[in-house]
Amino acid sequence: MISLENDHLKVWVKPKGAELKSLVNKSTGIEHIWDSDPKYWAKSSPVLFPIVGGLKDNTYKVGKETYSLPRHGFAREMMFDLESKTADKVVFNLSSNEETLKVYPFYFDFKVIYTLLEKELSITYQVKNTGQSEMYFSIGAHPAFAIPFENEEGYDNFYLEFENDSKL
Repeated sequence: MISLENDHLKVWVKPKGAELKSLVNKSTGIEHIWDSDPKYWAKSSPVLFPIVGGLKDNTYKVGKETYSLPRHGFAREMMFDLESKTADKVVFNLSSNEETLKVYPFYFDFKVIYTLLEKELSITYQVKNTGQSEMYFSIGAHPAFAIPFENEEGYDNFYLEFENDSKL
């Protein structure tokens, strides 16, 4: 696992799937990411690429060829290369290879970048088409947050806040 740390946060990221495994607020000691208990769900924050969701019969066509992709794609199950690391930033990369080309006939570089910014963790996804043909993909994240229930606070005291209001 790869760690990042500043005065406020400590983060652990697993190279398999470039998956966020831990986000601890150092002043409170509270863990904010699900602990991956396999009894319920063995993931914590998988990265979804090159599809989000599932395909009918897990198949799709490009030209005359039929390909098969599992639900949410393959990135979450693959080892990413550690491209660079500093105390507050880590860059993981997954490039197309013999294995990916069997199920996804596009050449790509896919980076997942974790950056600590004071009391915030920024996660950036960069996808580059390194081939000659038009490349189709979707990208997403599936974070599971750990909600501390000390003092029996309940769900009503927790919320997600987004930078902008958007109508989807």
